[in-house]
Amino acid sequence: GMSNLDTRLGQWGDQTQ
Repeated sequence: GMSNLDTRLGQWGDQTQ
């Protein structure tokens, strides 16, 4: 993921924001 949105979706799980 590239943003907190990815973390919310759980697709990428990046802790970027």
